[in-house]
Amino acid sequence: MSTVTHANERLLANLGAEADKVTLQFFSLDPVSPLQVTLKRGDKVLYDGKVIPDPKNGNTVVAPIPADGSGDRVLAVVKDASGKELLHTEAALR
Repeated sequence: MSTVTHANERLLANLGAEADKVTLQFFSLDPVSPLQVTLKRGDKVLYDGKVIPDPKNGNTVVAPIPADGSGDRVLAVVKDASGKELLHTEAALR
């Protein structure tokens, strides 16, 4: 992870969006609990799934962005197992 675009007491993250894909890289400081990761562009969900944090290498989630989508920003939301939001951030498409 070359850049950190978001950090808090439980998560370090880098969110980037290109014309054809969105990439979320993150390190969880609580690697035991699975995380719910959602990536959206406008109303369209690009990725929604559980991710087991990797304390050694971190995690990377990549999702394609369809050409017919709307909106010039991508939203990333990461929640812990109890549903508490750990990350809520956006990135502009490049």
